[in-house]
Amino acid sequence: MLTRGSSKVREWGLFLLVASLPAIALGVLALRALRNEEAATRREMQLQLSQAADQQRQAFAAELERLSKAELPIWSVESGLSAWPASAPFAEVVVLSAAGRVLHPPVKATSPPVNQSQSPCADLAEALASQGKDEAETQWQILQRCPSTRTKAGRFLWPLVALDGRSDPPVDAAEIGAWLDQHAHQMGAAERAAMRLELQASAGLTPAERRKLVTALGSGSPSSLVASTLVRRQAAIAAEQPVIAWHEPRSLGRLGQTPTGDYTGFVVHIGSLAKAVRGGWPQLEPTMRAKLVTSPQSPPAPYVELLAGGAYLAIAWTDPDAVARQTQRSHLILVLVAIGAALVAVGLAALLFARMRAERRLSALRTDFVAAVSHELRTPIASLRMLAELLDEDRVEPDERAEVHRALAREAKRLGSTVDRLLSFSRMEARKLTSKQRPVAVATVVAEAVDTFLERYPDAAPIDRQLDETVTAPIDGPALRMALDNLLSNARKYAPEGKPYQVRVEAEGGGVRIAVSDQGPGISRRDQRRIFRPFERADDRLSQATEGAGIGLSLVRHVATSHGGTVRVESEPNGGATFILWLRGGDD
Repeated sequence: MLTRGSSKVREWGLFLLVASLPAIALGVLALRALRNEEAATRREMQLQLSQAADQQRQAFAAELERLSKAELPIWSVESGLSAWPASAPFAEVVVLSAAGRVLHPPVKATSPPVNQSQSPCADLAEALASQGKDEAETQWQILQRCPSTRTKAGRFLWPLVALDGRSDPPVDAAEIGAWLDQHAHQMGAAERAAMRLELQASAGLTPAERRKLVTALGSGSPSSLVASTLVRRQAAIAAEQPVIAWHEPRSLGRLGQTPTGDYTGFVVHIGSLAKAVRGGWPQLEPTMRAKLVTSPQSPPAPYVELLAGGAYLAIAWTDPDAVARQTQRSHLILVLVAIGAALVAVGLAALLFARMRAERRLSALRTDFVAAVSHELRTPIASLRMLAELLDEDRVEPDERAEVHRALAREAKRLGSTVDRLLSFSRMEARKLTSKQRPVAVATVVAEAVDTFLERYPDAAPIDRQLDETVTAPIDGPALRMALDNLLSNARKYAPEGKPYQVRVEAEGGGVRIAVSDQGPGISRRDQRRIFRPFERADDRLSQATEGAGIGLSLVRHVATSHGGTVRVESEPNGGATFILWLRGGDD
């Protein structure tokens, strides 16, 4: 069987569940909407990347088409290579003699180490050799500013730093290949052999990248990729074809024969592409970046295929985690808003639910009040009716008539007292009861109330009086007597038989303190405030088994308020109860 407390907990639990369901549903819908928005944003961003890749693919094809149709550059022994307006950042201009010898890029003989003791790059080399604290900064400066610096031993410094693997960020294979395209022809056989060993031992390169770089190292031509590509054109050169064009996995280009028999044109290879990407090609939105990928397999879309199966331009966002961070912030804001909305919804619903429960409880109390009043009125009325019928039918012996008359008067007085109490309560609730207060000795009024109580209940327990007769205050005598009668009646109902009550009157805090104590079962702390409300009674079994309408202590509170005072109870379970009525004195 459920107790009243467990039933209350169950009601509140069901209420909280029902009240929170809309907030939970809204939170779930908002979360789904946020996820859909995130997915839509990612799709939009992917579409933007695809559009950027398509634009670069079209631009690259248009540039190649323009280069293929443009007039070729002019070269002569006296003036060298003339300006070529049709040049592109990713293409390298080449010049071949009629015999197939590479005239441009110019071949430089292997030079001995240069004394660079006064150059900034030499200082950087010495700082790196000393393993100073700024090693990372020194490596970064060498990679950015000193691509042609040699060590004191005569070796190029740049590839030593690039292959070291500790630079931040690390140098990828495409950058190393581009450097080899520009500088491998300046290496001697011993340096090239050492470089080949270092490439083979580098842990930061894949086997495929290692093979490509060893091939790019070549045997000392101006550009190994260009040279190896042009060697395969020797048959066409020997046949004096006017135009030589090709598009292979490692390179593409176009050469045209000049009136002097030389060939001029352009070659696009991995080195030239890497150099162009490092130089800021292609032009993208500030939030996008391009990366050259030389893997045999194509990178994830979107990308632009530059060399068939050999080089790709991958398009990506500069900050790929921006959407994730924004989504995380949105999730946090959503959680906070959902929690706030749930708390507000539950709070408002809780207020409404509490008011509904209070109204329901008040309705039940009023019903109980009507039943209790009916019972209290029925008993004296039934007694009066029975005694009146006995007298009317002359069924009372002459010697018993006096006793019957006394019983009639007692029951009539009891009925009148009950009606007066109900009328007083009604007037007090409606704030229509006027209080006629005048200075009197409080002990006298209290003594009269005690005497009246004992006269009405001669079987009541003894009452210990401790009354300070010197205390005076402006009070309403009838109202105070009614309040004391209610307190003494409560003590009679709940205190064990034979245990005396105690009534005290004393001055306190500029007023008068009236205390009524009993030795009953006491009142729990949670009930000590409720019992002064109309129709409220304690929840213990004794209160439920005792007759009462729940208005007596409410009348006491009204009396205290009308005198500018207060009423409270001091009690502990099984420790009796003391009701303290404090009334304001005349000097306040």
